[in-house]
Amino acid sequence: MKDFSSEMAYLEQWAPKAEELFTNEEQEQKLVGFQSAICQVILSSGITERITPKDIVTFLERLAYENGVEEDETFQRLRNEMKNLGFLIGSLKKGAKGEKRTRDGLRNLEFSPGVKILYNITLDDGTDRTEYDAIVLTPYGIFVVEAKNFNGDARITEKGILVRKDDRFGEYNLGEKMNRKEFLLRSCLGDLASVPYHALLLYVNEQADIEDEYHQIPITYCNTVAKTIRQFDHGDELITAEELKRIENEIISHQIDARYPCGVDCQQIIEDLTVIMRRIANSEPADDPLPVKAVPAKAYSPVAPPAPVIVERRRGLPWWGTLLLSLGGAGLGAGGMALYDHYKQNRN
Repeated sequence: MKDFSSEMAYLEQWAPKAEELFTNEEQEQKLVGFQSAICQVILSSGITERITPKDIVTFLERLAYENGVEEDETFQRLRNEMKNLGFLIGSLKKGAKGEKRTRDGLRNLEFSPGVKILYNITLDDGTDRTEYDAIVLTPYGIFVVEAKNFNGDARITEKGILVRKDDRFGEYNLGEKMNRKEFLLRSCLGDLASVPYHALLLYVNEQADIEDEYHQIPITYCNTVAKTIRQFDHGDELITAEELKRIENEIISHQIDARYPCGVDCQQIIEDLTVIMRRIANSEPADDPLPVKAVPAKAYSPVAPPAPVIVERRRGLPWWGTLLLSLGGAGLGAGGMALYDHYKQNRN
């Protein structure tokens, strides 16, 4: 009887620990490695020949159906956690792409005299903590840039609520968030708190349209954000070079190392996957229209973190099975921002 103990020990080597804290970049790297390790474990079981991370959920769903465990509580929990894993990875990757595009949009300002740009700043005054995508320090004011990397069109209501028009992933209280950012930043600046301050909403997707009923926060895009900021320059030095340096030093001195727990329960995934793999590998084929006899597990030995491999569809699937496998991977990235937006709103 195969107990998959060596495979699960291998997964634990790559799983983020519950007590560990990560930056977004570190968490993405950890979770991608863990997801690829799951592919390696599935391959080692002999149940399939090739698989990619985006196909894991659909593959497990088909396997559960064929072996009569699709209604099992353990499988249901495993499927939900695997979806959360895919969602979070997709969200972190999308966030990283948004950060890069934000930097690309702002970098031309760095050639302007007296301009300094601080990225990914987290401030904490002991009672409140919030993150800043970018803080632009100029002789004519401080600009806090809030970047959003949403796909679709959106609307900002009269009360400052950012709502996506497709009604996906709920609402984002832009007005409240930006007020909190301004208060915390001014609190850190001490006697320089009265310097000119401006908030900007940077929408990374230039193809999207934003309907603005709030009219309190200028809306800009990556290809226009530098021009938007320069429009505030009327030739007056509102903040001296010495004050700008003091402001920069105050922000940096109040900055904290922003690390957070993993957003997915990887240990639960390992435990549930162990249970399901044992049942499938050690059981007789289920009595249903699509019986699949489990192939005896291959000898397994831990290896270096696996690179994603190209999927080869299992032979003998009905036409609808092939269609599901070809389409199923989209589900991993489609809802990514749901989990991550909730994750960010709770800590901002």
